[in-house]
Amino acid sequence: MLKKVAVNRSAPKLAAAAAAPTPATAPPAAIPTDTTTTTTTTITSSPILPTKIEEVPIGGLIPLTGVRYEVSIVDFCAQVTLLQRFENREENPIEAVYEFILEERVAVSGFFAKVENKLIAGVVQPKQKAKDTYDDAIAAGGGGFILEEDKDKPNVFSVSVGNLPPQKEVLVSITYVTDIGTLPEGHVVFLIPGAGTANTIVAPTLNTLYEKEIGTARFSINVSLEFGSPIETVTSSTHQLTVLPGEKPNKANVIVSAESATAKEFELQVKTTQTNDLTCRVQQYEDGSKVAMVSFFPKIEGDAICECIFVVDRSGSMGGKPIEQVKQTLQIFLRSLPEGTLFNIIGFGSNFMTLFPKESVLYNETTLDTATKYVEKMSANLGGTNILQPLMSIFAKQSKPGIPRQIFLLTDGQITNTTECINAVRNNANTTRVFTYGIGNDVDRALVRGLCRAGNGDCEFIRDTETMNEKVLKLLNKALQPALTNIKVSWSNQQHIKTTPSIFPPLFGGSRLIVYGLLPQDITKPISVTLSAMSNVTPVNVKVEVNPNEITHGVQIFKLAAKSLISYSSFFYHHFVKRDN
Repeated sequence: MLKKVAVNRSAPKLAAAAAAPTPATAPPAAIPTDTTTTTTTTITSSPILPTKIEEVPIGGLIPLTGVRYEVSIVDFCAQVTLLQRFENREENPIEAVYEFILEERVAVSGFFAKVENKLIAGVVQPKQKAKDTYDDAIAAGGGGFILEEDKDKPNVFSVSVGNLPPQKEVLVSITYVTDIGTLPEGHVVFLIPGAGTANTIVAPTLNTLYEKEIGTARFSINVSLEFGSPIETVTSSTHQLTVLPGEKPNKANVIVSAESATAKEFELQVKTTQTNDLTCRVQQYEDGSKVAMVSFFPKIEGDAICECIFVVDRSGSMGGKPIEQVKQTLQIFLRSLPEGTLFNIIGFGSNFMTLFPKESVLYNETTLDTATKYVEKMSANLGGTNILQPLMSIFAKQSKPGIPRQIFLLTDGQITNTTECINAVRNNANTTRVFTYGIGNDVDRALVRGLCRAGNGDCEFIRDTETMNEKVLKLLNKALQPALTNIKVSWSNQQHIKTTPSIFPPLFGGSRLIVYGLLPQDITKPISVTLSAMSNVTPVNVKVEVNPNEITHGVQIFKLAAKSLISYSSFFYHHFVKRDN
């Protein structure tokens, strides 16, 4: 009987699968969309080197014996290949199951597994067909690999490695692409998220030498950088870096080895000489196809005018200190709003209550006094936790033209429909930005982070009153930046260039807008792309020149453009097809 061993990882997000029977012919792998697993032994590990290693006093372990990240960053997109080596130290074949978490914005684009010099490539299949492919390979006595998304856990993927021979190793490779963040001053920020814990439980032997795919170090990150302007600085707040200059001033290579990998996450910041300029890069695929990635980072003048809706968890689990923390947080919010702001407060539990039922009201002395008294009497008396209901009530109302709508959600995050809530926020991200505050020590971090990422916002966790003011004001200041609205993008005399996305949320100060244009292969003459929008002060028009002959080769930008097209198709269906029907 095949023994199952689980390696549960809280690390980057995955999706892929493959089958390798005993004969030399290996059927294709499959990539379904959700999974349910049964396990007998668990290993919890971090994607970054742990600060503490413990030997597990039980058998049946599949130790993680090597980790390497290969990262290629081109301007504002990154392609990441994660290599992991696992070893079966049992005397019999086993099935290993382990999980990963990735950022909201990533798209998994490749999955490979190598066992006993057999390289198995993953392919996308419908969920049930993928499971059948995997099960058939296992039943026939061969090997199998399946990578699938968990339907109950957003951004969580599991990989099952079936019939891993005894005393053998498997090398698993996952590739994904992602756009990367920008700080308000324009610095590019790349992150590899941690597991949320510094401790890792592993099997004892970790210092042996491995094959060249992993190398001799059990942990490493290699990053290649290429930007449109010369690189000034490369820094990290989490790790010691070795930075090697490239062949040109706009290129560099970064190395992180096991000796310096002690943090829960990896952060890399890059400053270039033209941080705030509008830029464009054209990438060409091997078949001659071209795609342009245009970056807008405009300086936005004027005051911030927006609608702020505070959505407050008043369920029973918020009783005691959590609800008191929320009330203090709300009072800070209410006294920090600028004149001209529209605001409202919604409390939710099994149902929800709205302070101003008809619509958000103008912030002034009268409405502030009403809200202050309302918050003072607030208690955790609304029963269960139904976040989705108040969110959908907000999304059902049209946002006011020229006034960006922002939600501030305060919750301990104890719900069962996390994926449904995150999908609702994502489907409405073009009209509403979402900021989240996790309250208390037992908050659901996956929910708090998932909602803000899907809603293009940010999050903070509030555990005590010492840092409450700072954390509250940090997100509020970010939310209350001046914004461009009614954004449109057009190409000069090239109506047949497909642009994605084609519907744009408000662009706030300190934020970057990325637009992709699918260029015809026969285009040779330079063209321009123009962004037009409205600010609180004056209309805005900015132009970027695009030279289709100045190209780089690769696939990162193509994959992110494809991801954008898919995301927009989902948005279009949700807002214009499903609602009409």
